[in-house]
Amino acid sequence: MEGYTMEQVTKLLQSLQGFNLSEIIVLAIVFLAFWFFQKSESFNEFCRHEIQDIDDDRREELMHMTQEVVAQLARNSISTSIKCAMTRKALADAILSPLVESVNSNHFTKRLLPEHYSSFRQGLLRRMESSYSSIRQAYLDYECEESSVPEWKESKQICEYILAYWLSELCLSVSHSCERKLATYEKYLPHFRFSIHYKAITKERIKRNKNYIKELNELHSKLKQELK
Repeated sequence: MEGYTMEQVTKLLQSLQGFNLSEIIVLAIVFLAFWFFQKSESFNEFCRHEIQDIDDDRREELMHMTQEVVAQLARNSISTSIKCAMTRKALADAILSPLVESVNSNHFTKRLLPEHYSSFRQGLLRRMESSYSSIRQAYLDYECEESSVPEWKESKQICEYILAYWLSELCLSVSHSCERKLATYEKYLPHFRFSIHYKAITKERIKRNKNYIKELNELHSKLKQELK
């Protein structure tokens, strides 16, 4: 057996002397069952670590996309209506802050499913409005003239576009992560052939990620049409 030396096997055989055949068979079955259980536990742990790495990669990718690509889009989008560079940056950061917070706190797969997507999107837009309005009021109180900082209703369309763009990129990133997870689960599934528990769980995860990929691709297509 893997992990056992010849000396250990010899000692094991010697210890079985005095047992009758039926008792040896029972012991062998118990030993094999325990061995298969340990192997399944080990492979499940390997699988869990790989999935965690995929989630970490996705979070890092999303953070870069939000803080670099979408941030630049936000600054460019509001530059036509605001002359003050510091005000543009502050308002862009205010718009992005709910998105950054969301990257840090969510795994997104369930949030982007049809039954949760609308409330998730509207919640982000409300937080963008609150953050934008707070910064605008601060600048009105201390820095800028009222005419230099548009009200939320004048900037809402720009923010909705930025949010739609972010969501479309989010769908791509999460879908890619689901594809990597799907490949990982399919790789480890054969190692769980002797474990009813882990085999059933892994099959369910494969089914779930296939559904996630389908739903995310459909949502991404809708968002791309919206952005045209």
